[in-house]
Amino acid sequence: MCGELHGMANAEHIEIIKQGVYLWNRWRAVHPQKKPNFSGSTINANYLSGVNLASANFREATLVETNLAGANLQHVILERARIYGYFPPDGIGPNLSRANLSQANLRGAVLFKASLRIANLADADLREANLHDADLSGADLSGANFAGANMGQAKLAGANLQGVDFTGVDFQGADLSASDLTGANLSGANLQGANLSDGVVLTGANLARANLSGLNLTGASLAKADLTGALLIDTLLIEANLADAVLHWANVSGANFILANLSGADFQHTNLLEARLAGADFSRAKLPE
Repeated sequence: MCGELHGMANAEHIEIIKQGVYLWNRWRAVHPQKKPNFSGSTINANYLSGVNLASANFREATLVETNLAGANLQHVILERARIYGYFPPDGIGPNLSRANLSQANLRGAVLFKASLRIANLADADLREANLHDADLSGADLSGANFAGANMGQAKLAGANLQGVDFTGVDFQGADLSASDLTGANLSGANLQGANLSDGVVLTGANLARANLSGLNLTGASLAKADLTGALLIDTLLIEANLADAVLHWANVSGANFILANLSGADFQHTNLLEARLAGADFSRAKLPE
């Protein structure tokens, strides 16, 4: 009997997907009410670009030689799945570029070196996922949850990161240049060694206790950002906009605020003596006593 067993992969679904994208997508069109179950199985995901796997269950599955470019993976369950490309771990990563992964469950998934360029990951759950050296350039990650994820060396240039939860994430070596982090939660994140150049937008972001030491944030928008307890040691903030930002207890030793907009910023309990402040706008600012 090929029927689906609770918590196990459906043998019928595995046999159909092996026949390729055309037959699989036809089967899904005929059986839209069925939710594919590949949980715990090993699937060769080569030549599956454009496949419709919306709401499929791949929990704890292993995908090898993965090419899911442009696939419909909306609401898919890939919790603790291992998604590989070719010749892991040092070869080519899995290809999920332009895929629709909106509202997908990727918690704890392995996506090492994955290509997610221009993918849709809006409102997806990627908590504790391994995205080391992944390419998310130009992707839509708005509202996604990356808390505790490994984002080291990840490429996020030009990505939409509005409202993303990056709590406690390590971004060492990551590229976030020209990205939009409006309203993002980066509390406790380590951004030291990351690239946040080219006018990155951090308006209203939560950067409490984040490490931004040594970064080049020249011209960045940090208006209304929460930098309570943040590390800004030797950070370049030349001509940056920090209007109405909160910097309680922040460490700004060696920080460069030359020509920055600090109007309405709150520096209470912050030592500004070792910061460079020439030409900065302090109108309405709350300075330490």
